[in-house]
Amino acid sequence: MTDQLTELRTKWVQALASGISHRAWRAVALETVAPVRLFAAVRDQDDRISVLVETGLQHAPRHRIRFQAEGISVVDERSVEESLLRLAVILERTDLQDIFEVLAVDLISVAADAPSAGLAIHQIVRRLEAWQVCLRARRRGLEREEQTGLLGELAMLDFLADETGLACAVAAWCGPLGGIHDFQAAGVAVEVKTTGGISHHIRVSHLDQLDSEGLGRLILARVRFHEGPEGITLPEMISALRKKVNDGHPASMQEFSEKLLRAGYLDADAEYYASTRAVLVDIYAFTVSGEFPRLNRATVPAGIVEAVYSLDERQLTPFRMENDNFHAAVRQMSGV
Repeated sequence: MTDQLTELRTKWVQALASGISHRAWRAVALETVAPVRLFAAVRDQDDRISVLVETGLQHAPRHRIRFQAEGISVVDERSVEESLLRLAVILERTDLQDIFEVLAVDLISVAADAPSAGLAIHQIVRRLEAWQVCLRARRRGLEREEQTGLLGELAMLDFLADETGLACAVAAWCGPLGGIHDFQAAGVAVEVKTTGGISHHIRVSHLDQLDSEGLGRLILARVRFHEGPEGITLPEMISALRKKVNDGHPASMQEFSEKLLRAGYLDADAEYYASTRAVLVDIYAFTVSGEFPRLNRATVPAGIVEAVYSLDERQLTPFRMENDNFHAAVRQMSGV
């Protein structure tokens, strides 16, 4: 990232120094090799820094790109006369430059990794969608409860990767996409509930969360951490998982990165998480079926459209899965 960012900053300075051009952009080509053309640019009317992506119009998405996030904008320019598609990603608020620089380098890397211009545009659009979700929800990092929840989902992803393979585990991670369940594949869903202490209460946040309608199996996984100096931070866990994905199934890296963004995690916020270290104590599970205590839309009285409630896991002993059964159940997510 450092080399690309250094080049971007240097060429933004060059573009600014080139003087008013009376065209939309003053742009300097980047040296990054990619199937599309990449530029560090400034908008001529107000000197706002930007990254431009250019390619043939035949690679343009069917619908114009819409991007709404405070402080950063995207302009989708299409010229029939020049047969040109230009995407401009622009920093509108200077106080967000640190985040914009991370986004810019990320998009450049996505473009450079693509095998063709059409795929580069497709993957850039996907990554912008993930950034949009992240930036809309972004405050100053994740709240403590959100950090704990993400730690639990990542611990489960790591667990699933050992049972089903990395590609399946990453693809099954639906939580950041707004899925009903945190993980789902091949008719098996896993809902993850994480605690950072000794609480026996399991919070269920909506009526669909423990609804097994249409599933072959629904599993409630309990991930327990405790805080301690020997533990791991959220950035350290993410770094370890990135290495595991990159070494084991690099084709899943883009999807993993996009889901982290959608979960609200930015590397730029890593310093806010450095003081909290968590030790993974245990991962165990309950099978959600039959008389398992739960609320869903089929069982609540008419007129109740949503509900939040808590379960006492000490009352769930009859539904606790043996470890061998738990491992075998999640392996079914691979379709085997």
